[in-house]
Amino acid sequence: MNSVERAIAQAKAEGFSLHQDSACLVCGTPIKPNIIGHAKEHEYKNTTKILFPVIRCEKCNLVSLFPRPDEREMDRIYPQDYYSFNVASKHSNKNLSLVQQIQNKLWAKRLSSQLSPILKHCFQKGPDRILDIGCGVGVLLDIAKTVYPRAETWGIDFGEKAIEIAKQSGHKAFAGRFEDINFGNSLFDVILSRHVIEHVGRPDLFLQSCRELLSSNGVILIETPNTNSLLFNAFKKQHSGIYHAPRHWHLFEKSTFEKLADKLDLIIVGFGLYPVGVFWVWTLHSWFSEKFSPTLADKLFPPVKIMYGGIYSVLLMGTFQMLESFLGLFGIESSAMWIAFQKKPQAQK
Repeated sequence: MNSVERAIAQAKAEGFSLHQDSACLVCGTPIKPNIIGHAKEHEYKNTTKILFPVIRCEKCNLVSLFPRPDEREMDRIYPQDYYSFNVASKHSNKNLSLVQQIQNKLWAKRLSSQLSPILKHCFQKGPDRILDIGCGVGVLLDIAKTVYPRAETWGIDFGEKAIEIAKQSGHKAFAGRFEDINFGNSLFDVILSRHVIEHVGRPDLFLQSCRELLSSNGVILIETPNTNSLLFNAFKKQHSGIYHAPRHWHLFEKSTFEKLADKLDLIIVGFGLYPVGVFWVWTLHSWFSEKFSPTLADKLFPPVKIMYGGIYSVLLMGTFQMLESFLGLFGIESSAMWIAFQKKPQAQK
């Protein structure tokens, strides 16, 4: 029994629904499972124990779980205590942890540096409408509002409680899947998608839908893990925190996005790398869980509580982020990337 057959057998025993694509979603190459590793749940309890094979397309380098969870399993793989459903915001009646305060300041600085050089050539007074796909409780929209105070902010997420909190902040927020929401004739000058595209079943259709909602000079800003990073390549056989299994279904590097952009008549107008400390925490949690014990792993590298903690969380994640920043001085890529798209001018089509 090979690893794909084993995963299917495990899923059948659990009553867990799986999905297999027949062709690469970026380049269309028929899938011949080129298994580069395996990934399994270790962050949350009571989701699934399936060991998922991980494949890489030999033509465009798209990395995917194969098979992956079916969309019918969303409630199962995103439990009620999933982090993004419960993170504090200024209207969530929770105190922001030290980690979240520092993180929000970094997000605001990064968002401005990513978008301002592009938008200044497109909008005299800044963007009118901003959409955040996978907005959670609206933290990134809160930040976007501080950077662009005149903008109308919209959000979507399938966490209903999170959406209620986002609405309290004054955002126009919708509960459901991005693919299922009808925005009517609304067009957006900025579409944000922070660590979402790796969670969707059809990243090609996801980015195409973003394009259809984009104003003529608008910008799509995607943030996602980077499979050309040291962290991924060192631990891709099983423990890489970038897998975030079973929730990260498709993973990218810049060259993969270049192929997808060309397919969708988009051009890349901005790109950068940045460190993510929690990917290292998840990596070490997975490794310690297997080599020593889950109890010790939970204590040293808490996969969920790390985002709610205080000084220990700041020191731990800060250490890994400084490590990646230092390695970047030598051309070693960080564990996350951001990439900005605009519609391809008519003359280039």
